[in-house]
Amino acid sequence: MLLVLTSVRSRFLVGLTTQAVSSIFIIFRALVWLGTVSMALGFCCYKSTWIPSGLGKLVNLRHLNLSNSEFSGQIPVEISGLTRLVSLDFSIWSLHVLRLENPYYVLKLEDPNLSMLVRNLMRLAELHLQGVDLSAEGHNWGRALSSLPRLRVLNLADCLLSGPIDSSLAELRSLSVIRLGRNNISAPVPEFLGPIPSSLGNLQNLESLDLSSNTLTGNIPQQLGGLNFLEVLNLSHNQLEGRIPKGNQLQTFSEDFFKDNKGLCNCTKPEVLLQSASALRDDLQSPEVKLGADTPMLKSAIIGATFRAEIERA
Repeated sequence: MLLVLTSVRSRFLVGLTTQAVSSIFIIFRALVWLGTVSMALGFCCYKSTWIPSGLGKLVNLRHLNLSNSEFSGQIPVEISGLTRLVSLDFSIWSLHVLRLENPYYVLKLEDPNLSMLVRNLMRLAELHLQGVDLSAEGHNWGRALSSLPRLRVLNLADCLLSGPIDSSLAELRSLSVIRLGRNNISAPVPEFLGPIPSSLGNLQNLESLDLSSNTLTGNIPQQLGGLNFLEVLNLSHNQLEGRIPKGNQLQTFSEDFFKDNKGLCNCTKPEVLLQSASALRDDLQSPEVKLGADTPMLKSAIIGATFRAEIERA
């Protein structure tokens, strides 16, 4: 076990081994008096070990990082009493891989649920729950987060989320990073994900938005093109359609961020149309397409129709 005291006002607890778990409550009691505490127990092995409820006694805790520590079971309700928390990290890199290896080595929020966990954490700026099972929350996960006015970073990837994105998420005016990839979020992308009506001008600071690998439908909101600070927008592997909005930032994004949306048309980059036509021309010249030497007009007609269809859809 390694206890690193970096200063009088800041303490970091790292490197706990499995053998140290039995004495962890003694450590908690010794740390209760601290004014500023940062605790990192990440990358430790606690298989089949629940998160100790004694963590709730560290009332002055500001940063708690239990990421990739392989704790399992229900996250204790006592965590909701750590009202000074600024960052909370229970993330697991891959819930799907973990479930395949051993379904019991998974953190979950059922009782308390997400709403109960965060309702008193008014100072929270970063919430990382990637890989935590939040399926019990149903469609209310977005509404549960609306009580966190200072939240800047939200990572709920691989959390078994479902339903649409609740519009109450728009109340989080400080959000700069949203990661909701690899869930089962459905319905159209909500229009509040852009600085439209001045009354909703709350996501102006958004820098990263990941909604990949969900079941989102409909068009990409035009307002996303007005997010001047947006550096990452990943909408791949959904069921989106229509055109990709124009905007200063959107012009710079990789096409990989929009792939596997069969109804989506990238009309912001003319070279995409040229590539499509080139691929079609190669297909027409393949041995499988037997066009005689006397049918050049047919080739031209097919390629021209392709260009016209792409342009009309744009």
